[in-house]
Amino acid sequence: MNDNQPEEMVKCSPAVPEPPSVTVGLDLPLKELKMKLLKDEKVSMLVLTAAGGCGKTTLAKMFCQDQDVKDTFKNNIFFLHVSKKPNLDLIVHQLHRRKGSELPAFENEDMAANWLQQFLKESRQNPLLLVLDDVWSGSESLLEKFDQFKHEGETDGYYTEHFVTEHDMLRELAINQASQDPIEHRKRLFLNICGNKLPKWLTEQKYQAIKAGLLSISTDGAFSAKWPNMQVPEAEVLVLNFETKNYALPGFVEKMDKLKVLILNNYGLLPAELDNFELLGSLSNLKRIRLERISIPPISRVLKQLKSLQKISLFMCDIGQGFVKILDALPNLVELNIDYCHDLVQLPANLCDLVHLKKLSITNCHKLSALPADIGKLVNLEVLRLRSCADLLELPGSIRNLKDLKFLDISDCFSVKELPEGIGAMCSMEKINVSQCSKLKELPASVMDLEQLNEVICDKETKTLWEPFLPILTNMRIKVIKEDINLNWLNKLPP
Repeated sequence: MNDNQPEEMVKCSPAVPEPPSVTVGLDLPLKELKMKLLKDEKVSMLVLTAAGGCGKTTLAKMFCQDQDVKDTFKNNIFFLHVSKKPNLDLIVHQLHRRKGSELPAFENEDMAANWLQQFLKESRQNPLLLVLDDVWSGSESLLEKFDQFKHEGETDGYYTEHFVTEHDMLRELAINQASQDPIEHRKRLFLNICGNKLPKWLTEQKYQAIKAGLLSISTDGAFSAKWPNMQVPEAEVLVLNFETKNYALPGFVEKMDKLKVLILNNYGLLPAELDNFELLGSLSNLKRIRLERISIPPISRVLKQLKSLQKISLFMCDIGQGFVKILDALPNLVELNIDYCHDLVQLPANLCDLVHLKKLSITNCHKLSALPADIGKLVNLEVLRLRSCADLLELPGSIRNLKDLKFLDISDCFSVKELPEGIGAMCSMEKINVSQCSKLKELPASVMDLEQLNEVICDKETKTLWEPFLPILTNMRIKVIKEDINLNWLNKLPP
C-alpha cells in the first residue's frame, strides 16, 4: 500500500449501496433469500447465480437494505465488490474503510488473511453479513478461504456470519466461446495477462492485423511492460481492465480509427492516474467513454477536444478541479453519468454550455450540495436524475426552462425541502420520482399545470402531497414505494 494516501481516502466509510427506487419481479426472490439466510440455521454461505442483467446485484442490495436484515445484523453489514480479479488485500481494505479505521500496509496476502480472521473473531458479538458482489469463475480459492475461516471459527463458537456471493458464469462462458476461433479471425479477443507475460504471438508480431470488433485486455497489479504494436483496425469496442496506480493507454489506440466505445476499469484500491489520454484526440468515431476509479485532473491537462463523443460515464472517480476542462473538451455531449464520485461537491457552471445534453444522471454523490444556477440553459434535456444526493439542498429556479424534460428523479435526496415554484412550466414532464424526500412538506401550486404528468413515484409520507392534484391531473398515477417488514410469511412457506 502507498503510505502517502490522501487523508480523505483513508477515512472513507462507504455505506451499503441503495437499490433502485423501483424494482420489478424481485419480491419473491427476496423472500426466498431471507428465508434461506434468516430462517435456516444450517446456511451460512449462499451463492447467487444468474445470467447477466437478471438483477443479482439489485437483489443483494435489496436484501442488505431490508429492515428485518438490518435488525438481525445491525451494523455488521458489509457490501464488497470483487469483480474479475479476486484480491483479498483489496477486500480487506474495503472492510477497513467501511469500519472507518486506518488502512494498514500488508506485505503479502497471508497478512491480509490473518487480519480478516481476527476481524471475524472480534465481530462475534453480532451476526455478520458479508456480501461479495460480482464474483467470477476462477475465484473459488477466495470463497474457500472464507469457508476455511468459518470452519476454524466453529471450534470456539464465535462464527455466526452469513455470506451472499454473486457469480455470473455466463460471462466467462461467452469468453470461452469467443476463444475457439484462430486469433486473427476472432470477432471478440480477450487477453488476460499475469505480470509481464505477454502472449508469445503478440511479442513476436505473428499477425499483421487482428480482425476483432471487440478487444478486452486485463492486466494485474504487477504489470509494467511496454505494449508492443498491435493493429486492430476493425475494433469498435476497447475494454482495458487494470490494477496499477498509474496506467498508460497503449500507443496503438491512436490508430484504432473505428473505435466507438472505450471502457477503462481500475480494480485497484485508489483512483488511478492515466497517461496517453491525449491519444484519443485522433479518434473521430469515438462515441462513448466509461471510466471507473480514475483520477480526472491529470486527464484534464492533456485532453484534446473530442467532438464526436456523445456519452461519458464516471464511476467512483476522483473528480477534483479538472472537471471544468473535461466538459470544455466535450462540446457535443448528449449523456453524462456520474455515480459514487464522493468528492463532487458542486457542478461547474460550464456544464450548462452543453446544449446538446439530453440525459444528466448524478447518483450517490452524497456531498453534492448545489446545481448550477443556469441549469435551465440545457434546453434539450429529457432526463434529469439526481438520486441519492443526500446533501443537495434545492433545485434552481431556472429548471422551469427545461421544456423537454420528461423524467425528474430526486429520490433519496433527503435535504430537498421544496420544488421550484415554476415547476409547472416544465410542460413535457411525464414522470417524477420524489420517494424518500423526507423534508418535502408541500408542493407549489404550479404542479397543476403539469398536464403531461402520468406517474408520480413517492413514499407513504409524500403521497398525501400529490393526492389533492388527482382531480386536475386526470392522467396522473401515484405509485407508492413500500417496504415489507413483516416476517409472518416465513411460517406460511413450505419447508
